Amino acid sequence: MATTDRGIASLQSFAIIARVAIWVFLLALLLCAIPTLAVLARDAHLADPPLWVIPLAALGGLLYLAAFLLALIPLALWIHRAHANLHRGGLAGLAYTPGWALGSFFVPLVNFVVPLRAMRELHNRSLGGLPEWSQSSVGSVSSWWACHIAAVLVWGFLMINTLLPVLTNAMFTTPPAATDGLTVLLLMLLAGSAWFLMQIIREVTEAQAQGTFAAGAFA
Repeated sequence: MATTDRGIASLQSFAIIARVAIWVFLLALLLCAIPTLAVLARDAHLADPPLWVIPLAALGGLLYLAAFLLALIPLALWIHRAHANLHRGGLAGLAYTPGWALGSFFVPLVNFVVPLRAMRELHNRSLGGLPEWSQSSVGSVSSWWACHIAAVLVWGFLMINTLLPVLTNAMFTTPPAATDGLTVLLLMLLAGSAWFLMQIIREVTEAQAQGTFAAGAFA
């Protein structure tokens, strides 16, 4: 099999696995959201569900965390392969290597900027954009990133709210109903991020498979 065929075949395989993993993650989010909503209703005195919804919500949180960690593997493989295909195609003006496009997600502060720019470049160049258009706004990428960053900020606040009283003498906390509401918001943002990421995977994979940019780009 030619190099071009191997690159595309690998990308398509990783895309399928990644989309399946994201659907599993979305299902786990739903299973967490249902008891969390019940806990919110209880803490806000809107309803009186049984007490067992509290540990059920906690179990749901562990479930979606496990699904998230499992989804990271095919997503990482897809991101690396998609960027590698562009580089192997000899495209000029690429700013991000496959390793840096992937590794930037794990570098503090850098991960608030570089992953977005790398994904814009990946999307725009895969769809045939010129180098000077690599940072043009893309609807699916912008929506994914907005949900992602918002989820990170909400998650960070929840972690501080949980850990600060334990680690220090500071009395910093929010009412239980407010915490429940933020948890529901976090789940919604994660679902949005996952949904738009699936769109990006589909758009980029289809574009590269169809050879949308220069003929022989994957040679």
